[in-house]
Amino acid sequence: MRRRAFLIMLICLATALCGCGKEIKTEAVPELLPAAGVARDIATVIRGDQVSPKLYEAFTVAYTEELSFNVSGVIDKVNVLPGDSVKKGDRLVTLNLDSEREQAKALSTAIERTKTVNDYVNRMTEIDIQILETEKQALISSGASPDEIRLKELDIYQKKTDYRQTVEMQELALLQRIKELDKLNMILSNDAIIAPFDGVVARGIETRKGSSVKAYAPVILLADNTRVKIMCSSVSESSYRTATGGYYALINGKQYEVERVIMEKEEYIAKTLVGDVVYAEINIVGPEGWEKEVEPGMYCGLVLMHNFVPDQLLIPFNAVLSDTDGKYVYVVGENGEAVKRSIKVRNYQDSVYSVVLEGLEEGEQIYVTDK
Repeated sequence: MRRRAFLIMLICLATALCGCGKEIKTEAVPELLPAAGVARDIATVIRGDQVSPKLYEAFTVAYTEELSFNVSGVIDKVNVLPGDSVKKGDRLVTLNLDSEREQAKALSTAIERTKTVNDYVNRMTEIDIQILETEKQALISSGASPDEIRLKELDIYQKKTDYRQTVEMQELALLQRIKELDKLNMILSNDAIIAPFDGVVARGIETRKGSSVKAYAPVILLADNTRVKIMCSSVSESSYRTATGGYYALINGKQYEVERVIMEKEEYIAKTLVGDVVYAEINIVGPEGWEKEVEPGMYCGLVLMHNFVPDQLLIPFNAVLSDTDGKYVYVVGENGEAVKRSIKVRNYQDSVYSVVLEGLEEGEQIYVTDK
């Protein structure tokens, strides 16, 4: 009896809580997600170019130029420090060439003096030749014997021969001194490293006044931040050759047209022999206005497009399934049902697409499976 009374009390309590005569609402149970390995999306068979892109890490750098002296010497002044901005034509570092300057001055004076002496000597010789010519005419007029006239002619010939040899010797000696002066003037004209463009001193020598420097040894590295290029390592020559679809750079998610700077074979060998990292140099050529967007020090990716095959039927590689009968896909039927269809495809390494050889047409829809 107690048990029956307890049940009646529970029924009454439930009726009071839910309300008499009212329907009990229930929430719809959500559909279960498809299990892994079944269709999860729909893709369209498209026509396009097959490529296998490969990404290489790269970075942007400012155009730089190593500046040096053309002659050896001793430093007189260092006018800049790393980080200084300079203008084209500024004298960055100078050499102490006082000794060469004195030598050039003395040699220039000696050359002018030699020219004056040579002119005087040659003028006197020309006068002597004229006198001999006059004496010859006098002999002819006086009816002198042929032997006397011939002797005078021999004197004239010898004088002229000696004169020509003297002039040649003078010219050779003078030319030698002029070459010496030109060499000194060349040294004097390179007494300073001149900035070839507006830029920033990226690196400079730590030596001071009185330090010796060798000809063509780098002294200052000057950077032009308005001219930017891409540097990339770990890209082989064969990688460029097989990039039949071309290559481009990605910087901040934007694509830029680039062109490769070919490194001389001798330079490449020299760098590898000393253990230097060999960087490929890439110039940015487009689109228009890229100079305002790209700055030195930006990370970028160099994308090489391998396995380029134009105008192909393409489907996502994860739409292709296989069994003992070969490759197949699930095509979306008229009523949305999955229809299995055998196909033939060709796959390329690093490509996200499979190239359809048989079994599908452009525009058809297929299921992409979660593989």
